[in-house]
Amino acid sequence: MTHVESDENIIRHQKEWIRDLIEKNAFSSKIVIIFNFVCELNEDIRKESIKIFLDNNQDFEIFNKLSLLPTHLVSNGNFTSVYKKQIDFLESLLPYLHGLKFLKHKDKIRTEVEKLYKMIQQEEVEEICRDLYM
Repeated sequence: MTHVESDENIIRHQKEWIRDLIEKNAFSSKIVIIFNFVCELNEDIRKESIKIFLDNNQDFEIFNKLSLLPTHLVSNGNFTSVYKKQIDFLESLLPYLHGLKFLKHKDKIRTEVEKLYKMIQQEEVEEICRDLYM
């Protein structure tokens, strides 16, 4: 087995473990803790995890408590690109939210996107101010 095959196997096992964890805890309060961990993983795993949750539990009240975005952000001084990436991620979830049972879910995603756009505007204003006063 090559190093690449070994890495692929590890990733496959991680995904299977996360899937199993989400499916077993989709109706438990533990799911919030699980997503506190999942939200820090790569985009593909986060997206897949959210889809798995929604396939098993459509309850908005629980969905509303889930962390969908990483809480630790890394930037080179300007967070605009980070916020844009988060917007892209959130918008990529919208196809999972079709039908009447997901109206509140969609609204939550759209509200989060609006907040991020406002944060981008604020970041741009702060950058202009920094340029003016430095």
